[in-house]
Amino acid sequence: MQRPSVYTYTVKEPPGVNVYYFRTKAGLGMRQLAEMCKPSLEHTTIHRVEHNKGYTQDSLERIAKALGVSVTVLFCRKISRRAQ
Repeated sequence: MQRPSVYTYTVKEPPGVNVYYFRTKAGLGMRQLAEMCKPSLEHTTIHRVEHNKGYTQDSLERIAKALGVSVTVLFCRKISRRAQ
């Protein structure tokens, strides 16, 4: 069971907002997503990406593959929850 965050999510710019959207849509925690990446990433990397605090092309490719989307989708303007 995923524990609700005690922090408000204020990031509104890609790719962070889209990684967060697809991760929560899949019902995954940061650690779970990090472990799904091949090779796995640290959960802190997922946190940094979601908050646009820094990322590499390699980490974005691994995250996108684990989420089943393309890297390009992560850079689209904010995904509308109604559109999905």
